[in-house]
Amino acid sequence: MTNRLDPGAWSPLVWLELNTVEVRGQIRAFTRCVIDQYATVPVAGVLDYEPQAHQMSFTQLTSWPGGQCKFFVIHNLARSMYWMFGNLVGIDAIHMMRR
Repeated sequence: MTNRLDPGAWSPLVWLELNTVEVRGQIRAFTRCVIDQYATVPVAGVLDYEPQAHQMSFTQLTSWPGGQCKFFVIHNLARSMYWMFGNLVGIDAIHMMRR
């Protein structure tokens, strides 16, 4: 199955803009998702890197405030934490996206 980014045709699920983090020695990617033309919000995709196969594989969908919008994950080295910057979408914007 392919998820082409063809503006004229919608796939039920589109992955966009990966943000990679390290969780207990494992590389994970959190990605913005467009699910059913923005009918499902706020959700982000989680992918895990498999070093032996040299590829990313889907792990799960997760609750993620603003997951349908552009977001950034920033590593704070001094505190060994990650911070997520994104847009929280109000109910009016959700209704507009579903039209």
